[in-house]
Amino acid sequence: MSKKSLKIEIETPGWGSIESTDLIKEIKEKVVAHLNKENLYVSDSIINNSCKNALSLARSKKKVNSKILPVYIPRSLVDSSLALSPISVSSTDTNDNSGDAHDYLLTSNDAVQQVSRLTFDYTDDKGLIICTRFIFIKDNFYEFLNRSSKSINISNFINEICHHCFHSTVKFYVDVPKLRRQLYSQLSCIVRDAKKKANATHTTVTKVLMEKNTFLFHSNAVEPINNNDEFSCLNFDTYVSVNSSDRVLLVRHTDTICIQPGNTCLHLHISESFALRAFEFFDLHGSIDINEILVIISRYCHKRQIMSDITKTEETIKTTILDRKINNVESNIFTCTILLDNLNYSVSNEENVDLDLLLGPVYSTRGTKRKNQTVPFDSENSNFEESSDENDDLWQSNKYFACKNNDKESPVSIKQKELKRKFLHIKDEHHITDSAIKAMHQFFKETKESFYSMAELDHVRNKSNQKIPLKFTKDSAYVPFDFALRIAIFVAIKFRPDLLKLNQLSFRLNMDGTLMGNKHVVAVSVNCVDGGLPCQTAKKLVPVGIFEIQKESNELLRKTLPKDFLDSIQSVKYLNVTRKKTVAVKIRLGGDFQNAVYVFGLAGVHCNYPCVFCTQNKSYLHVTERNTECEEEIWVGTGKNKKKQKQKTIVNPTSSYDPTRGARTLKEKRIALEKKEKKKLNNELGYQSEPLFGDLFEFSDYVMDTLHMRLRIFDIILKDILAEASRTGEYEPVHTKKLEEKLEILNKHSIATIGKRFFFKLETENNIKTIVPCGRFSGHLQQSFFVNSFPYEKLIENETISKNAKNLVEKFKFMIQLIRTEKSKRTSVLADVAKSFVKDFRQSGLRTGCTPYMHLIGNHLAEQDENENLTAYDMQGVEKSNDLLSRLYFSSSNRAKTPLRTMMQSLYRRLEMNFTDPNERVEMARYALNGTFDEVDSEEDENVTDTVLNHSVELNKSNEFSTDDSDAEESVIETDDENLDQAPAYISQSYSRTNGCENRWKSFKKA
Repeated sequence: MSKKSLKIEIETPGWGSIESTDLIKEIKEKVVAHLNKENLYVSDSIINNSCKNALSLARSKKKVNSKILPVYIPRSLVDSSLALSPISVSSTDTNDNSGDAHDYLLTSNDAVQQVSRLTFDYTDDKGLIICTRFIFIKDNFYEFLNRSSKSINISNFINEICHHCFHSTVKFYVDVPKLRRQLYSQLSCIVRDAKKKANATHTTVTKVLMEKNTFLFHSNAVEPINNNDEFSCLNFDTYVSVNSSDRVLLVRHTDTICIQPGNTCLHLHISESFALRAFEFFDLHGSIDINEILVIISRYCHKRQIMSDITKTEETIKTTILDRKINNVESNIFTCTILLDNLNYSVSNEENVDLDLLLGPVYSTRGTKRKNQTVPFDSENSNFEESSDENDDLWQSNKYFACKNNDKESPVSIKQKELKRKFLHIKDEHHITDSAIKAMHQFFKETKESFYSMAELDHVRNKSNQKIPLKFTKDSAYVPFDFALRIAIFVAIKFRPDLLKLNQLSFRLNMDGTLMGNKHVVAVSVNCVDGGLPCQTAKKLVPVGIFEIQKESNELLRKTLPKDFLDSIQSVKYLNVTRKKTVAVKIRLGGDFQNAVYVFGLAGVHCNYPCVFCTQNKSYLHVTERNTECEEEIWVGTGKNKKKQKQKTIVNPTSSYDPTRGARTLKEKRIALEKKEKKKLNNELGYQSEPLFGDLFEFSDYVMDTLHMRLRIFDIILKDILAEASRTGEYEPVHTKKLEEKLEILNKHSIATIGKRFFFKLETENNIKTIVPCGRFSGHLQQSFFVNSFPYEKLIENETISKNAKNLVEKFKFMIQLIRTEKSKRTSVLADVAKSFVKDFRQSGLRTGCTPYMHLIGNHLAEQDENENLTAYDMQGVEKSNDLLSRLYFSSSNRAKTPLRTMMQSLYRRLEMNFTDPNERVEMARYALNGTFDEVDSEEDENVTDTVLNHSVELNKSNEFSTDDSDAEESVIETDDENLDQAPAYISQSYSRTNGCENRWKSFKKA
């Protein structure tokens, strides 16, 4: 053992701490100290593995009495020549040009020289000369020789070069991408020559490389630098390359930043010390602090008149730092690529590039082809390499920046730059988007006006908010229901002028929940169905209220919704549309399946009666024809002889409107709840609790949402197709190979139809590999994905099931198109198509069960289509409105005190701006408040309105003198804003602020 291995005996602090995770670090330090004392060198990875092996051997022994831990290192991996004969490479040009400022040897202190991996020399002709020995780069050679290795990591090689160039007495600028390519090329050439020599001498490539031992690398990616004081205010020593002043090196103790411009981006090579400080700040405060780096980037861009997206830059750097922490990347330098806004950016570079030396062994574009030599890439920096190959300034050089920096700027130009920079800071500080800046710039350019102050905008905003009788609590903000209905009528009249001639108006009350950060919010809106399809778009929906709840459930909604809000909805049976006319109001309920469940107080899709329209048992959801014969299980016998027995029964399809055919009614629900209380039955017929709005809505008032029907059915079809595609009938590894082939086919189809936002991957659960979808797959993407070119036959090996799946998708798409077609122009009967779809689905071989949405299609879709216009109840506009709510929530400027109030005010101001004529906006406010259109009939009310608006102007004048310097003044402004939201004096109803603890539920049971 002693002949083949070097034995190092390490004294341990005690075997009681042998399991300590910090012990290996202590042992490693003692091993390194021993090697340095004996003038020996061993690579860090070998030392680490030897220490682990020694500890593993010690832990495996049952009885350990000695305090000495032996560590064995193979002698073939120990190098003693480094200390005995240090490498010293001199250039032949050094003696001839001893006076040249750039001809010198890069050296470090004596302590570092003892374990230095590399020695350096620099000349003007050859650039940087790097000398090293086989033991230091043998891992890189092994990776080149290992054909299964897809990537080669030379980051440590580059890190040491950068460390010497950045921290030696005389410093150099390093073009890192160029250096990386040149090292790859030269390593590849060394291995190629060694292979030729090994074939000629009938020996191994490794032996040839070991015999050569010493290797020289040349690189012109290192450039001399000059001192500069550009970043002296940040306590950095600043250096610029002699070839281009845009190439900057910043050094401060152990901190270094190397800035390298490209055509459309900036490459930043940053020392590890910045990341370590960011990690410490992250551990203490939970966020990454990179302000110092951002200041350097901003100053650099400002100096060179280039634009960068600071927000994206910050996210890029933070992501890079966090990735290093997650993946435990160990390197002295990390690289970030920052994209620039101006695409005409180019870099001055006057050097002549030797493309053959730069590119290495690749195919030449002219002459005889070279032999193909694969040059692997560094996995750690592969993303950076892709961008650097395209954007590197080596491929385009001009003197634009060199000339620009020499021009002297006038005082006016300097002032303009500073003003623009301050404005950019305001934009970044207050999260103003680029599109907002562009829109404002275009507005002021067209109107030839100056930028408005916030005092003026506050005056306009408060005047507009006065028109809204808004009420709000801590977790709610809402308006009177009759106010919202009149605005919905006013909007609908613009699309249907004869609307007021009707004696009954139909409205859709929309309720939908959405997540905003960590808050669950239910948004309620209304639109006039008689106004047509334009009234249900996101911009035309009239907001009624926004409520924050813990989760969507009947019980929590009953506790959260204010009592006066529920009363205002239940009390509106008739509405004064003019001073002389009153119309009946019919409210329909819109929303997805889950919304109907908690509005009506049902048990949900997992109970025995999951449908919201009927009381069909879940075992018979597939029944679409009368007198269908089914099997049911019943208990027969008593005691020990009790057992289940199947018997045949006749089942009929159900209805949404006819109680004799199983349609749900409030009367039936009332009786079921009474039985539940008396007999303690559990959810009889799926009735769980009282309905949210009392007796306002019958079950037939809920209209099926075709949007969510379409989404859920496509989800089911895709899930079943993937489940069938995951069945190959083969064992491993053939099973995995087939799945990978199908996965590649699916991802190619997905990219071709809907892009990269949605993809597929393999997932293993219970040792079973299946294909699963990843990403967002909703809306129009589903129909775009299931096109005629979908590869059914390549995914599903059973030919019959493959054809059935294709026919099923085509039939469902045809059914959706049939719903959108006017009833008079339809070529097929919707009821027949819907029933055949459910029947074909169960016989397709994909699944035999029936989901609630499939039941809705087979039993209730055609029936509701006869009584209602289903396209008028589509929830697409409501879903888009939820997206708008999320943006409003996160961009609220109300200091997060009453964000729901601010969102409601913003929604109404946006709705108001649908009318371009200011007179129409005044008319809409008058009609919503009073129910009158002309000024003569509401002259008295107008006087009151003018009084309130004048009061608003006075409040604004007082607010113009306020500043943000005092917290007391801020609280006064907040109080004024809250007062402005109180209902105007001419509103007859009493709209006081709601007590959150008040009992808000009026029982729906009859006394």
